[in-house]
Amino acid sequence: GTVFNRGYRRVLNDVARAIIGEPYDVLLTTGPGIDPGRFAWTVNIRNLTVRQFVPQSDVLPYCDVMVAHGGFNTVVGSLLYGVPMLLLPVKGDQPRNARWCEAAGAALVLETSARDIESIKHGVRRVLAETDFQVAAERMQAAITTLPGVSYAVRLVEQLAAQRVPILRHDAVISS
Repeated sequence: GTVFNRGYRRVLNDVARAIIGEPYDVLLTTGPGIDPGRFAWTVNIRNLTVRQFVPQSDVLPYCDVMVAHGGFNTVVGSLLYGVPMLLLPVKGDQPRNARWCEAAGAALVLETSARDIESIKHGVRRVLAETDFQVAAERMQAAITTLPGVSYAVRLVEQLAAQRVPILRHDAVISS
């Protein structure tokens, strides 16, 4: 959950309602500003846990699908672990990220006009059942792991600061 959850609490309720009776476990994070106590009605739903915040790196290794708005950090986190997504974009960078993930085959996107409890339920089922989503997410995971790390970015910034000339080619970077 992010700041976008504050104005779109219905989506969280719909996601919670969509998993009732489904054969999988769900962790629903509300994000800052939303008390998980608002979901007291879910206390008897055995396959649902509601928390305000849980580090993604603690749970993504165990996830089969991520249901989210599609913010940058969530998308990159999911792909870093090869987790396919059901994305429910709201605003900001989310629609663009959702389109990108959908085009890559790693996500199913439900637009606002087509978003209700049944479409969320069917969307999760589809992402779980259709292996193409998983394959695409794992392909993206492999691509991410080949990217250079933070030390490479630091070298680029240092080179740019020292030379004050745009760096246009990968091989132009000084190795250390």
